[in-house]
Amino acid sequence: RGFGQGFYNCFGGKLEKTNDEYNNPARGAIREVREETGIHVPLSQMEKSYVGQIHFTFEDWKDNRAMKMHLFCVFVNLLEDGDVINEQQCNE
Repeated sequence: RGFGQGFYNCFGGKLEKTNDEYNNPARGAIREVREETGIHVPLSQMEKSYVGQIHFTFEDWKDNRAMKMHLFCVFVNLLEDGDVINEQQCNE
C-alpha cells in the first residue's frame, strides 16, 4: 500500500510529531520496526545504523510534493521475546 506498492519493500512509514521523530528519525524507525515485526531495537543501535537519506521528487509535483526517506541498516540477534541481544550479550 502506498509508496512502493507492488514491489518488495522494507519496513517503513511516516515520521510522527510525537516522540520527537522529526528531530530524531531513528525513533520513528524503531517504532515502525516494532509495529511491523515486534522487534525492539535500542535507540543507540538504530542511531549507529543510519545509512543516509534519499530525496524523491515526482512528475505531478503540484499534487505530490517531494519525499525524504531516512535509511537505516540494522542487523540484530533476537531473544525469544523479540528483544535485541546487544553486542555484550553476544560475546558472553
